[in-house]
Amino acid sequence: MSHQVQCALPVLFHRRVRRVEAREFIETFEMKKP
Repeated sequence: MSHQVQCALPVLFHRRVRRVEAREFIETFEMKKP
């Protein structure tokens, strides 16, 4: 995925969930990076 997409996903996700859940999502997303 492009860097732009990686930046957009957490932002869009954050709007729908609480800050803690968004943080967990971002941490999981970062761990999946090579």
